[in-house]
Amino acid sequence: MPPDDTDLRDLVISEVDDARDIYELAQQLEQFMPIESFDRLAEATRDRRLRFRDTEFDVESLRGLLPSIAFPVADLRSMVARLGELVRGVPPTLGVDLDSESGVARMRRARGELLPGVAPRRDNAVAVAVASLRGQEPSDTTVPTGPEQ
Repeated sequence: MPPDDTDLRDLVISEVDDARDIYELAQQLEQFMPIESFDRLAEATRDRRLRFRDTEFDVESLRGLLPSIAFPVADLRSMVARLGELVRGVPPTLGVDLDSESGVARMRRARGELLPGVAPRRDNAVAVAVASLRGQEPSDTTVPTGPEQ
């Protein structure tokens, strides 16, 4: 029997990093709707910290980083659309605890690993950077690493 809409939504949110990031930010920001400007949002949240991935932050710390086109936000649909654009522009492991199981899983997805033992494509900048930090050649991370035949 197919899952109901709630089950399907929960599954997508748990499996798709960007969807989870957008959903969690939208949950935190929904209470401030409508959001007329960055200044109004900063004022409304001045005594609280928000969470993005594994990191807490205050909205004021984003001053100058968010494009002015992000505001105003009149309704949930436009908020989710704008958050989607913003989240897709953030490096996939920024704000992630890479010492946690979920952080490692996110890093692997960002590197393009589909399954354990299947390495990312050569053109994946994240994979090249990780390989460099590990003292490996990028080519070491671009070929299948499954069981030897």
